[in-house]
Amino acid sequence: SEFLAGVAEPVRVAVFPARAGARCVVVVKGHVAGQERVPARLHSECLLGDALGSERCDCGPQLRSFLEGVLGDERTGCGVLLYMQGHEGKGIGLANKLRAYTLQDGPLRLSEGDANRHLGFRPDLRRYAGARAALRHLEVRSVTLYTSNRRKAAALGGLVAGTVPWR
Repeated sequence: SEFLAGVAEPVRVAVFPARAGARCVVVVKGHVAGQERVPARLHSECLLGDALGSERCDCGPQLRSFLEGVLGDERTGCGVLLYMQGHEGKGIGLANKLRAYTLQDGPLRLSEGDANRHLGFRPDLRRYAGARAALRHLEVRSVTLYTSNRRKAAALGGLVAGTVPWR
């Protein structure tokens, strides 16, 4: 498996090339090669929630909670954050996400999925092949995935030994 760049700090950070339109940035705590049930979060990029504190979504709190409560916990020996760049707005991009917000807030009061369809997109364009490839590159045997999204768990297939509901 190919990877683009990395750095070793208190946690390791690696960047894997884009697959299906999404680049996977991986933050690794501890030794994960050969490990089973590694705590992991598959997180979709969300500039508004992750960096700007938007209250329209729970992305930022979910990310911070995993970073602080799992990766930041001294009792947790290892863990992996799989941060999917290119997933903004369920894969439609930031500009289209803002257009969808306008449709959601407008007189039609469209749902997120309906707003995406109105703009000519499927409700969710995200793909997770890059995350699966990154876990294989890291030689992780299985993960405990912190998510409430069944699609994310299904996308990682046999690598998921269990899930922890995460909201």
